[in-house]
Amino acid sequence: MRSPSSQAVVKEELFLWEFFEVEGESVVFVCEDREQILQDILERYGASVRFEEQAGGSHSYYCYTEKWLDGIRIGEEFINLHIAFHGDSCAVGSPIIFGGF
Repeated sequence: MRSPSSQAVVKEELFLWEFFEVEGESVVFVCEDREQILQDILERYGASVRFEEQAGGSHSYYCYTEKWLDGIRIGEEFINLHIAFHGDSCAVGSPIIFGGF
């Protein structure tokens, strides 16, 4: 963790507080309650949803938190937290989830 390269770490169990140790990466985990997971992540990071997108069977929330300085601009919005749901999986990435999900 905290590496400038993209080195995967595979874990059997992941806690929300562990996201503070990860930068510029994404994690995928199984979730049963989308709304609860979304609200927990937004609350934990003091984030707000800037816009949503539905495509390819996924529902994405593009968010911003003042806790992180880095991010990207998508249209008129500055984004640094991306939360996406697909089936029973949830992916969380910063600044956005790269690659397929």
